[in-house]
Amino acid sequence: MPFLRPDGGTLTCAFTSPGPLDSPNYVERRQAEAILACDFFTVDLLDGTQAYVLAVIDHATRRISVLGLTLHPTGEWTTQQARNLIMDLGDHASRVTFMIRDRGSNFTTAFDAVLARSSVRPAHQEVIVQRS
Repeated sequence: MPFLRPDGGTLTCAFTSPGPLDSPNYVERRQAEAILACDFFTVDLLDGTQAYVLAVIDHATRRISVLGLTLHPTGEWTTQQARNLIMDLGDHASRVTFMIRDRGSNFTTAFDAVLARSSVRPAHQEVIVQRS
């Protein structure tokens, strides 16, 4: 695209590829860094009982972390796991904006309050951790 110069001549502008801040991959990566998702899944123990596992997936790294395992999940237990998660994240907690979770009864308002103190907003959706 030509631009006029003050002396009446023209300059042509060479267009370059978009910078790293404008690239779609950068935007997607930044969005992924702000999202965690959590859900319960069950495992069968050797004695025949079922245990509930609370897992969190970091969308940026696609790393799954097991927060805890219990035979009887309660809202208080789940809230304590949220506190542990925030402590484990440390300085990285500031980059997380959303926690995707389902509307299960174990995710209480106290769970949401622990996340809110770290500026993490819950996003209520049906999250399914698939077993392989």
